[in-house]
Amino acid sequence: MPGLDLKLFTSRKELYPTLFSSGSSSALTAFSAANCRLWSKQLPMKSCPFLVIPFLFGIAILLPLVFSDLTSDRQALLDFANAVPHRRNLSWNPATPVCTSWVGITCTPNGTRVTSLRLPGVGLVGSVPPNTLGKLDALRILSLRSNLLRGVLPSDITSLPALQRLYLQRNNFSGDIPTSFSPQLNVLDLSFNSFTGNIPQTLRNLTQLTELSLQNNTLTGPIPDLDLPKLKRLNLSYNRLNGSIPSSLQRFPNSSFVGNSLLCGGPLKPCSLVLPPPPPTSNHLGCQ
Repeated sequence: MPGLDLKLFTSRKELYPTLFSSGSSSALTAFSAANCRLWSKQLPMKSCPFLVIPFLFGIAILLPLVFSDLTSDRQALLDFANAVPHRRNLSWNPATPVCTSWVGITCTPNGTRVTSLRLPGVGLVGSVPPNTLGKLDALRILSLRSNLLRGVLPSDITSLPALQRLYLQRNNFSGDIPTSFSPQLNVLDLSFNSFTGNIPQTLRNLTQLTELSLQNNTLTGPIPDLDLPKLKRLNLSYNRLNGSIPSSLQRFPNSSFVGNSLLCGGPLKPCSLVLPPPPPTSNHLGCQ
């Protein structure tokens, strides 16, 4: 509209956090009234409802989506806490705000999603059920290190779409390492557990990975060719790996591979050259 000051649409930014974090009708009414008063300075008062109604309609559509996401995150956390015994009180009270009152939780700045869960050494005991933490699809950091967790690691955790850092070291997880991972993963620490089987070939697809720690498990088989340009720290020591260390990983120190007696190649001892057996010799005896 001619003469309409576009600054009016941004002059009440301070109300946005209140509006989206509280979800109250009073906050929405205050926001609308404030903007209506500003608009009325440049437009006839009768024009204000026609400007505000579309805005209110859009908010009415978006607000339920925002709060349903936080409600879903809250329920996933409660399902986890109810299924996994813990020796320390987490103080996860359903009646209190998740983002400001719950231990170990960090949310987005506007308080609409859970982005970090850190519960190191809180005495978590038992297995992690699927469809609990695996529903936190905005989670970027998960740390459950130094607990008493055991059993199979659910693949819906390692494949969380936004996950960047996963710290599960010093538990007692067992079975195969999942093969599905978040493409955003920067740090993967599964050390000091009881994982068995091979190192997943799918780790080769994690182009953002900077740290990989799988030491002190019971992993077997050859090491995949992890040609990851951003990988800065690697520890595969004290497993049961065998074969030749891929050339893409020979830049890492000896300490990354020690404790695997069947591994060879730089930086460990050279692989012995196995010569083919000599062909059998035929012994022709003359007739007597």
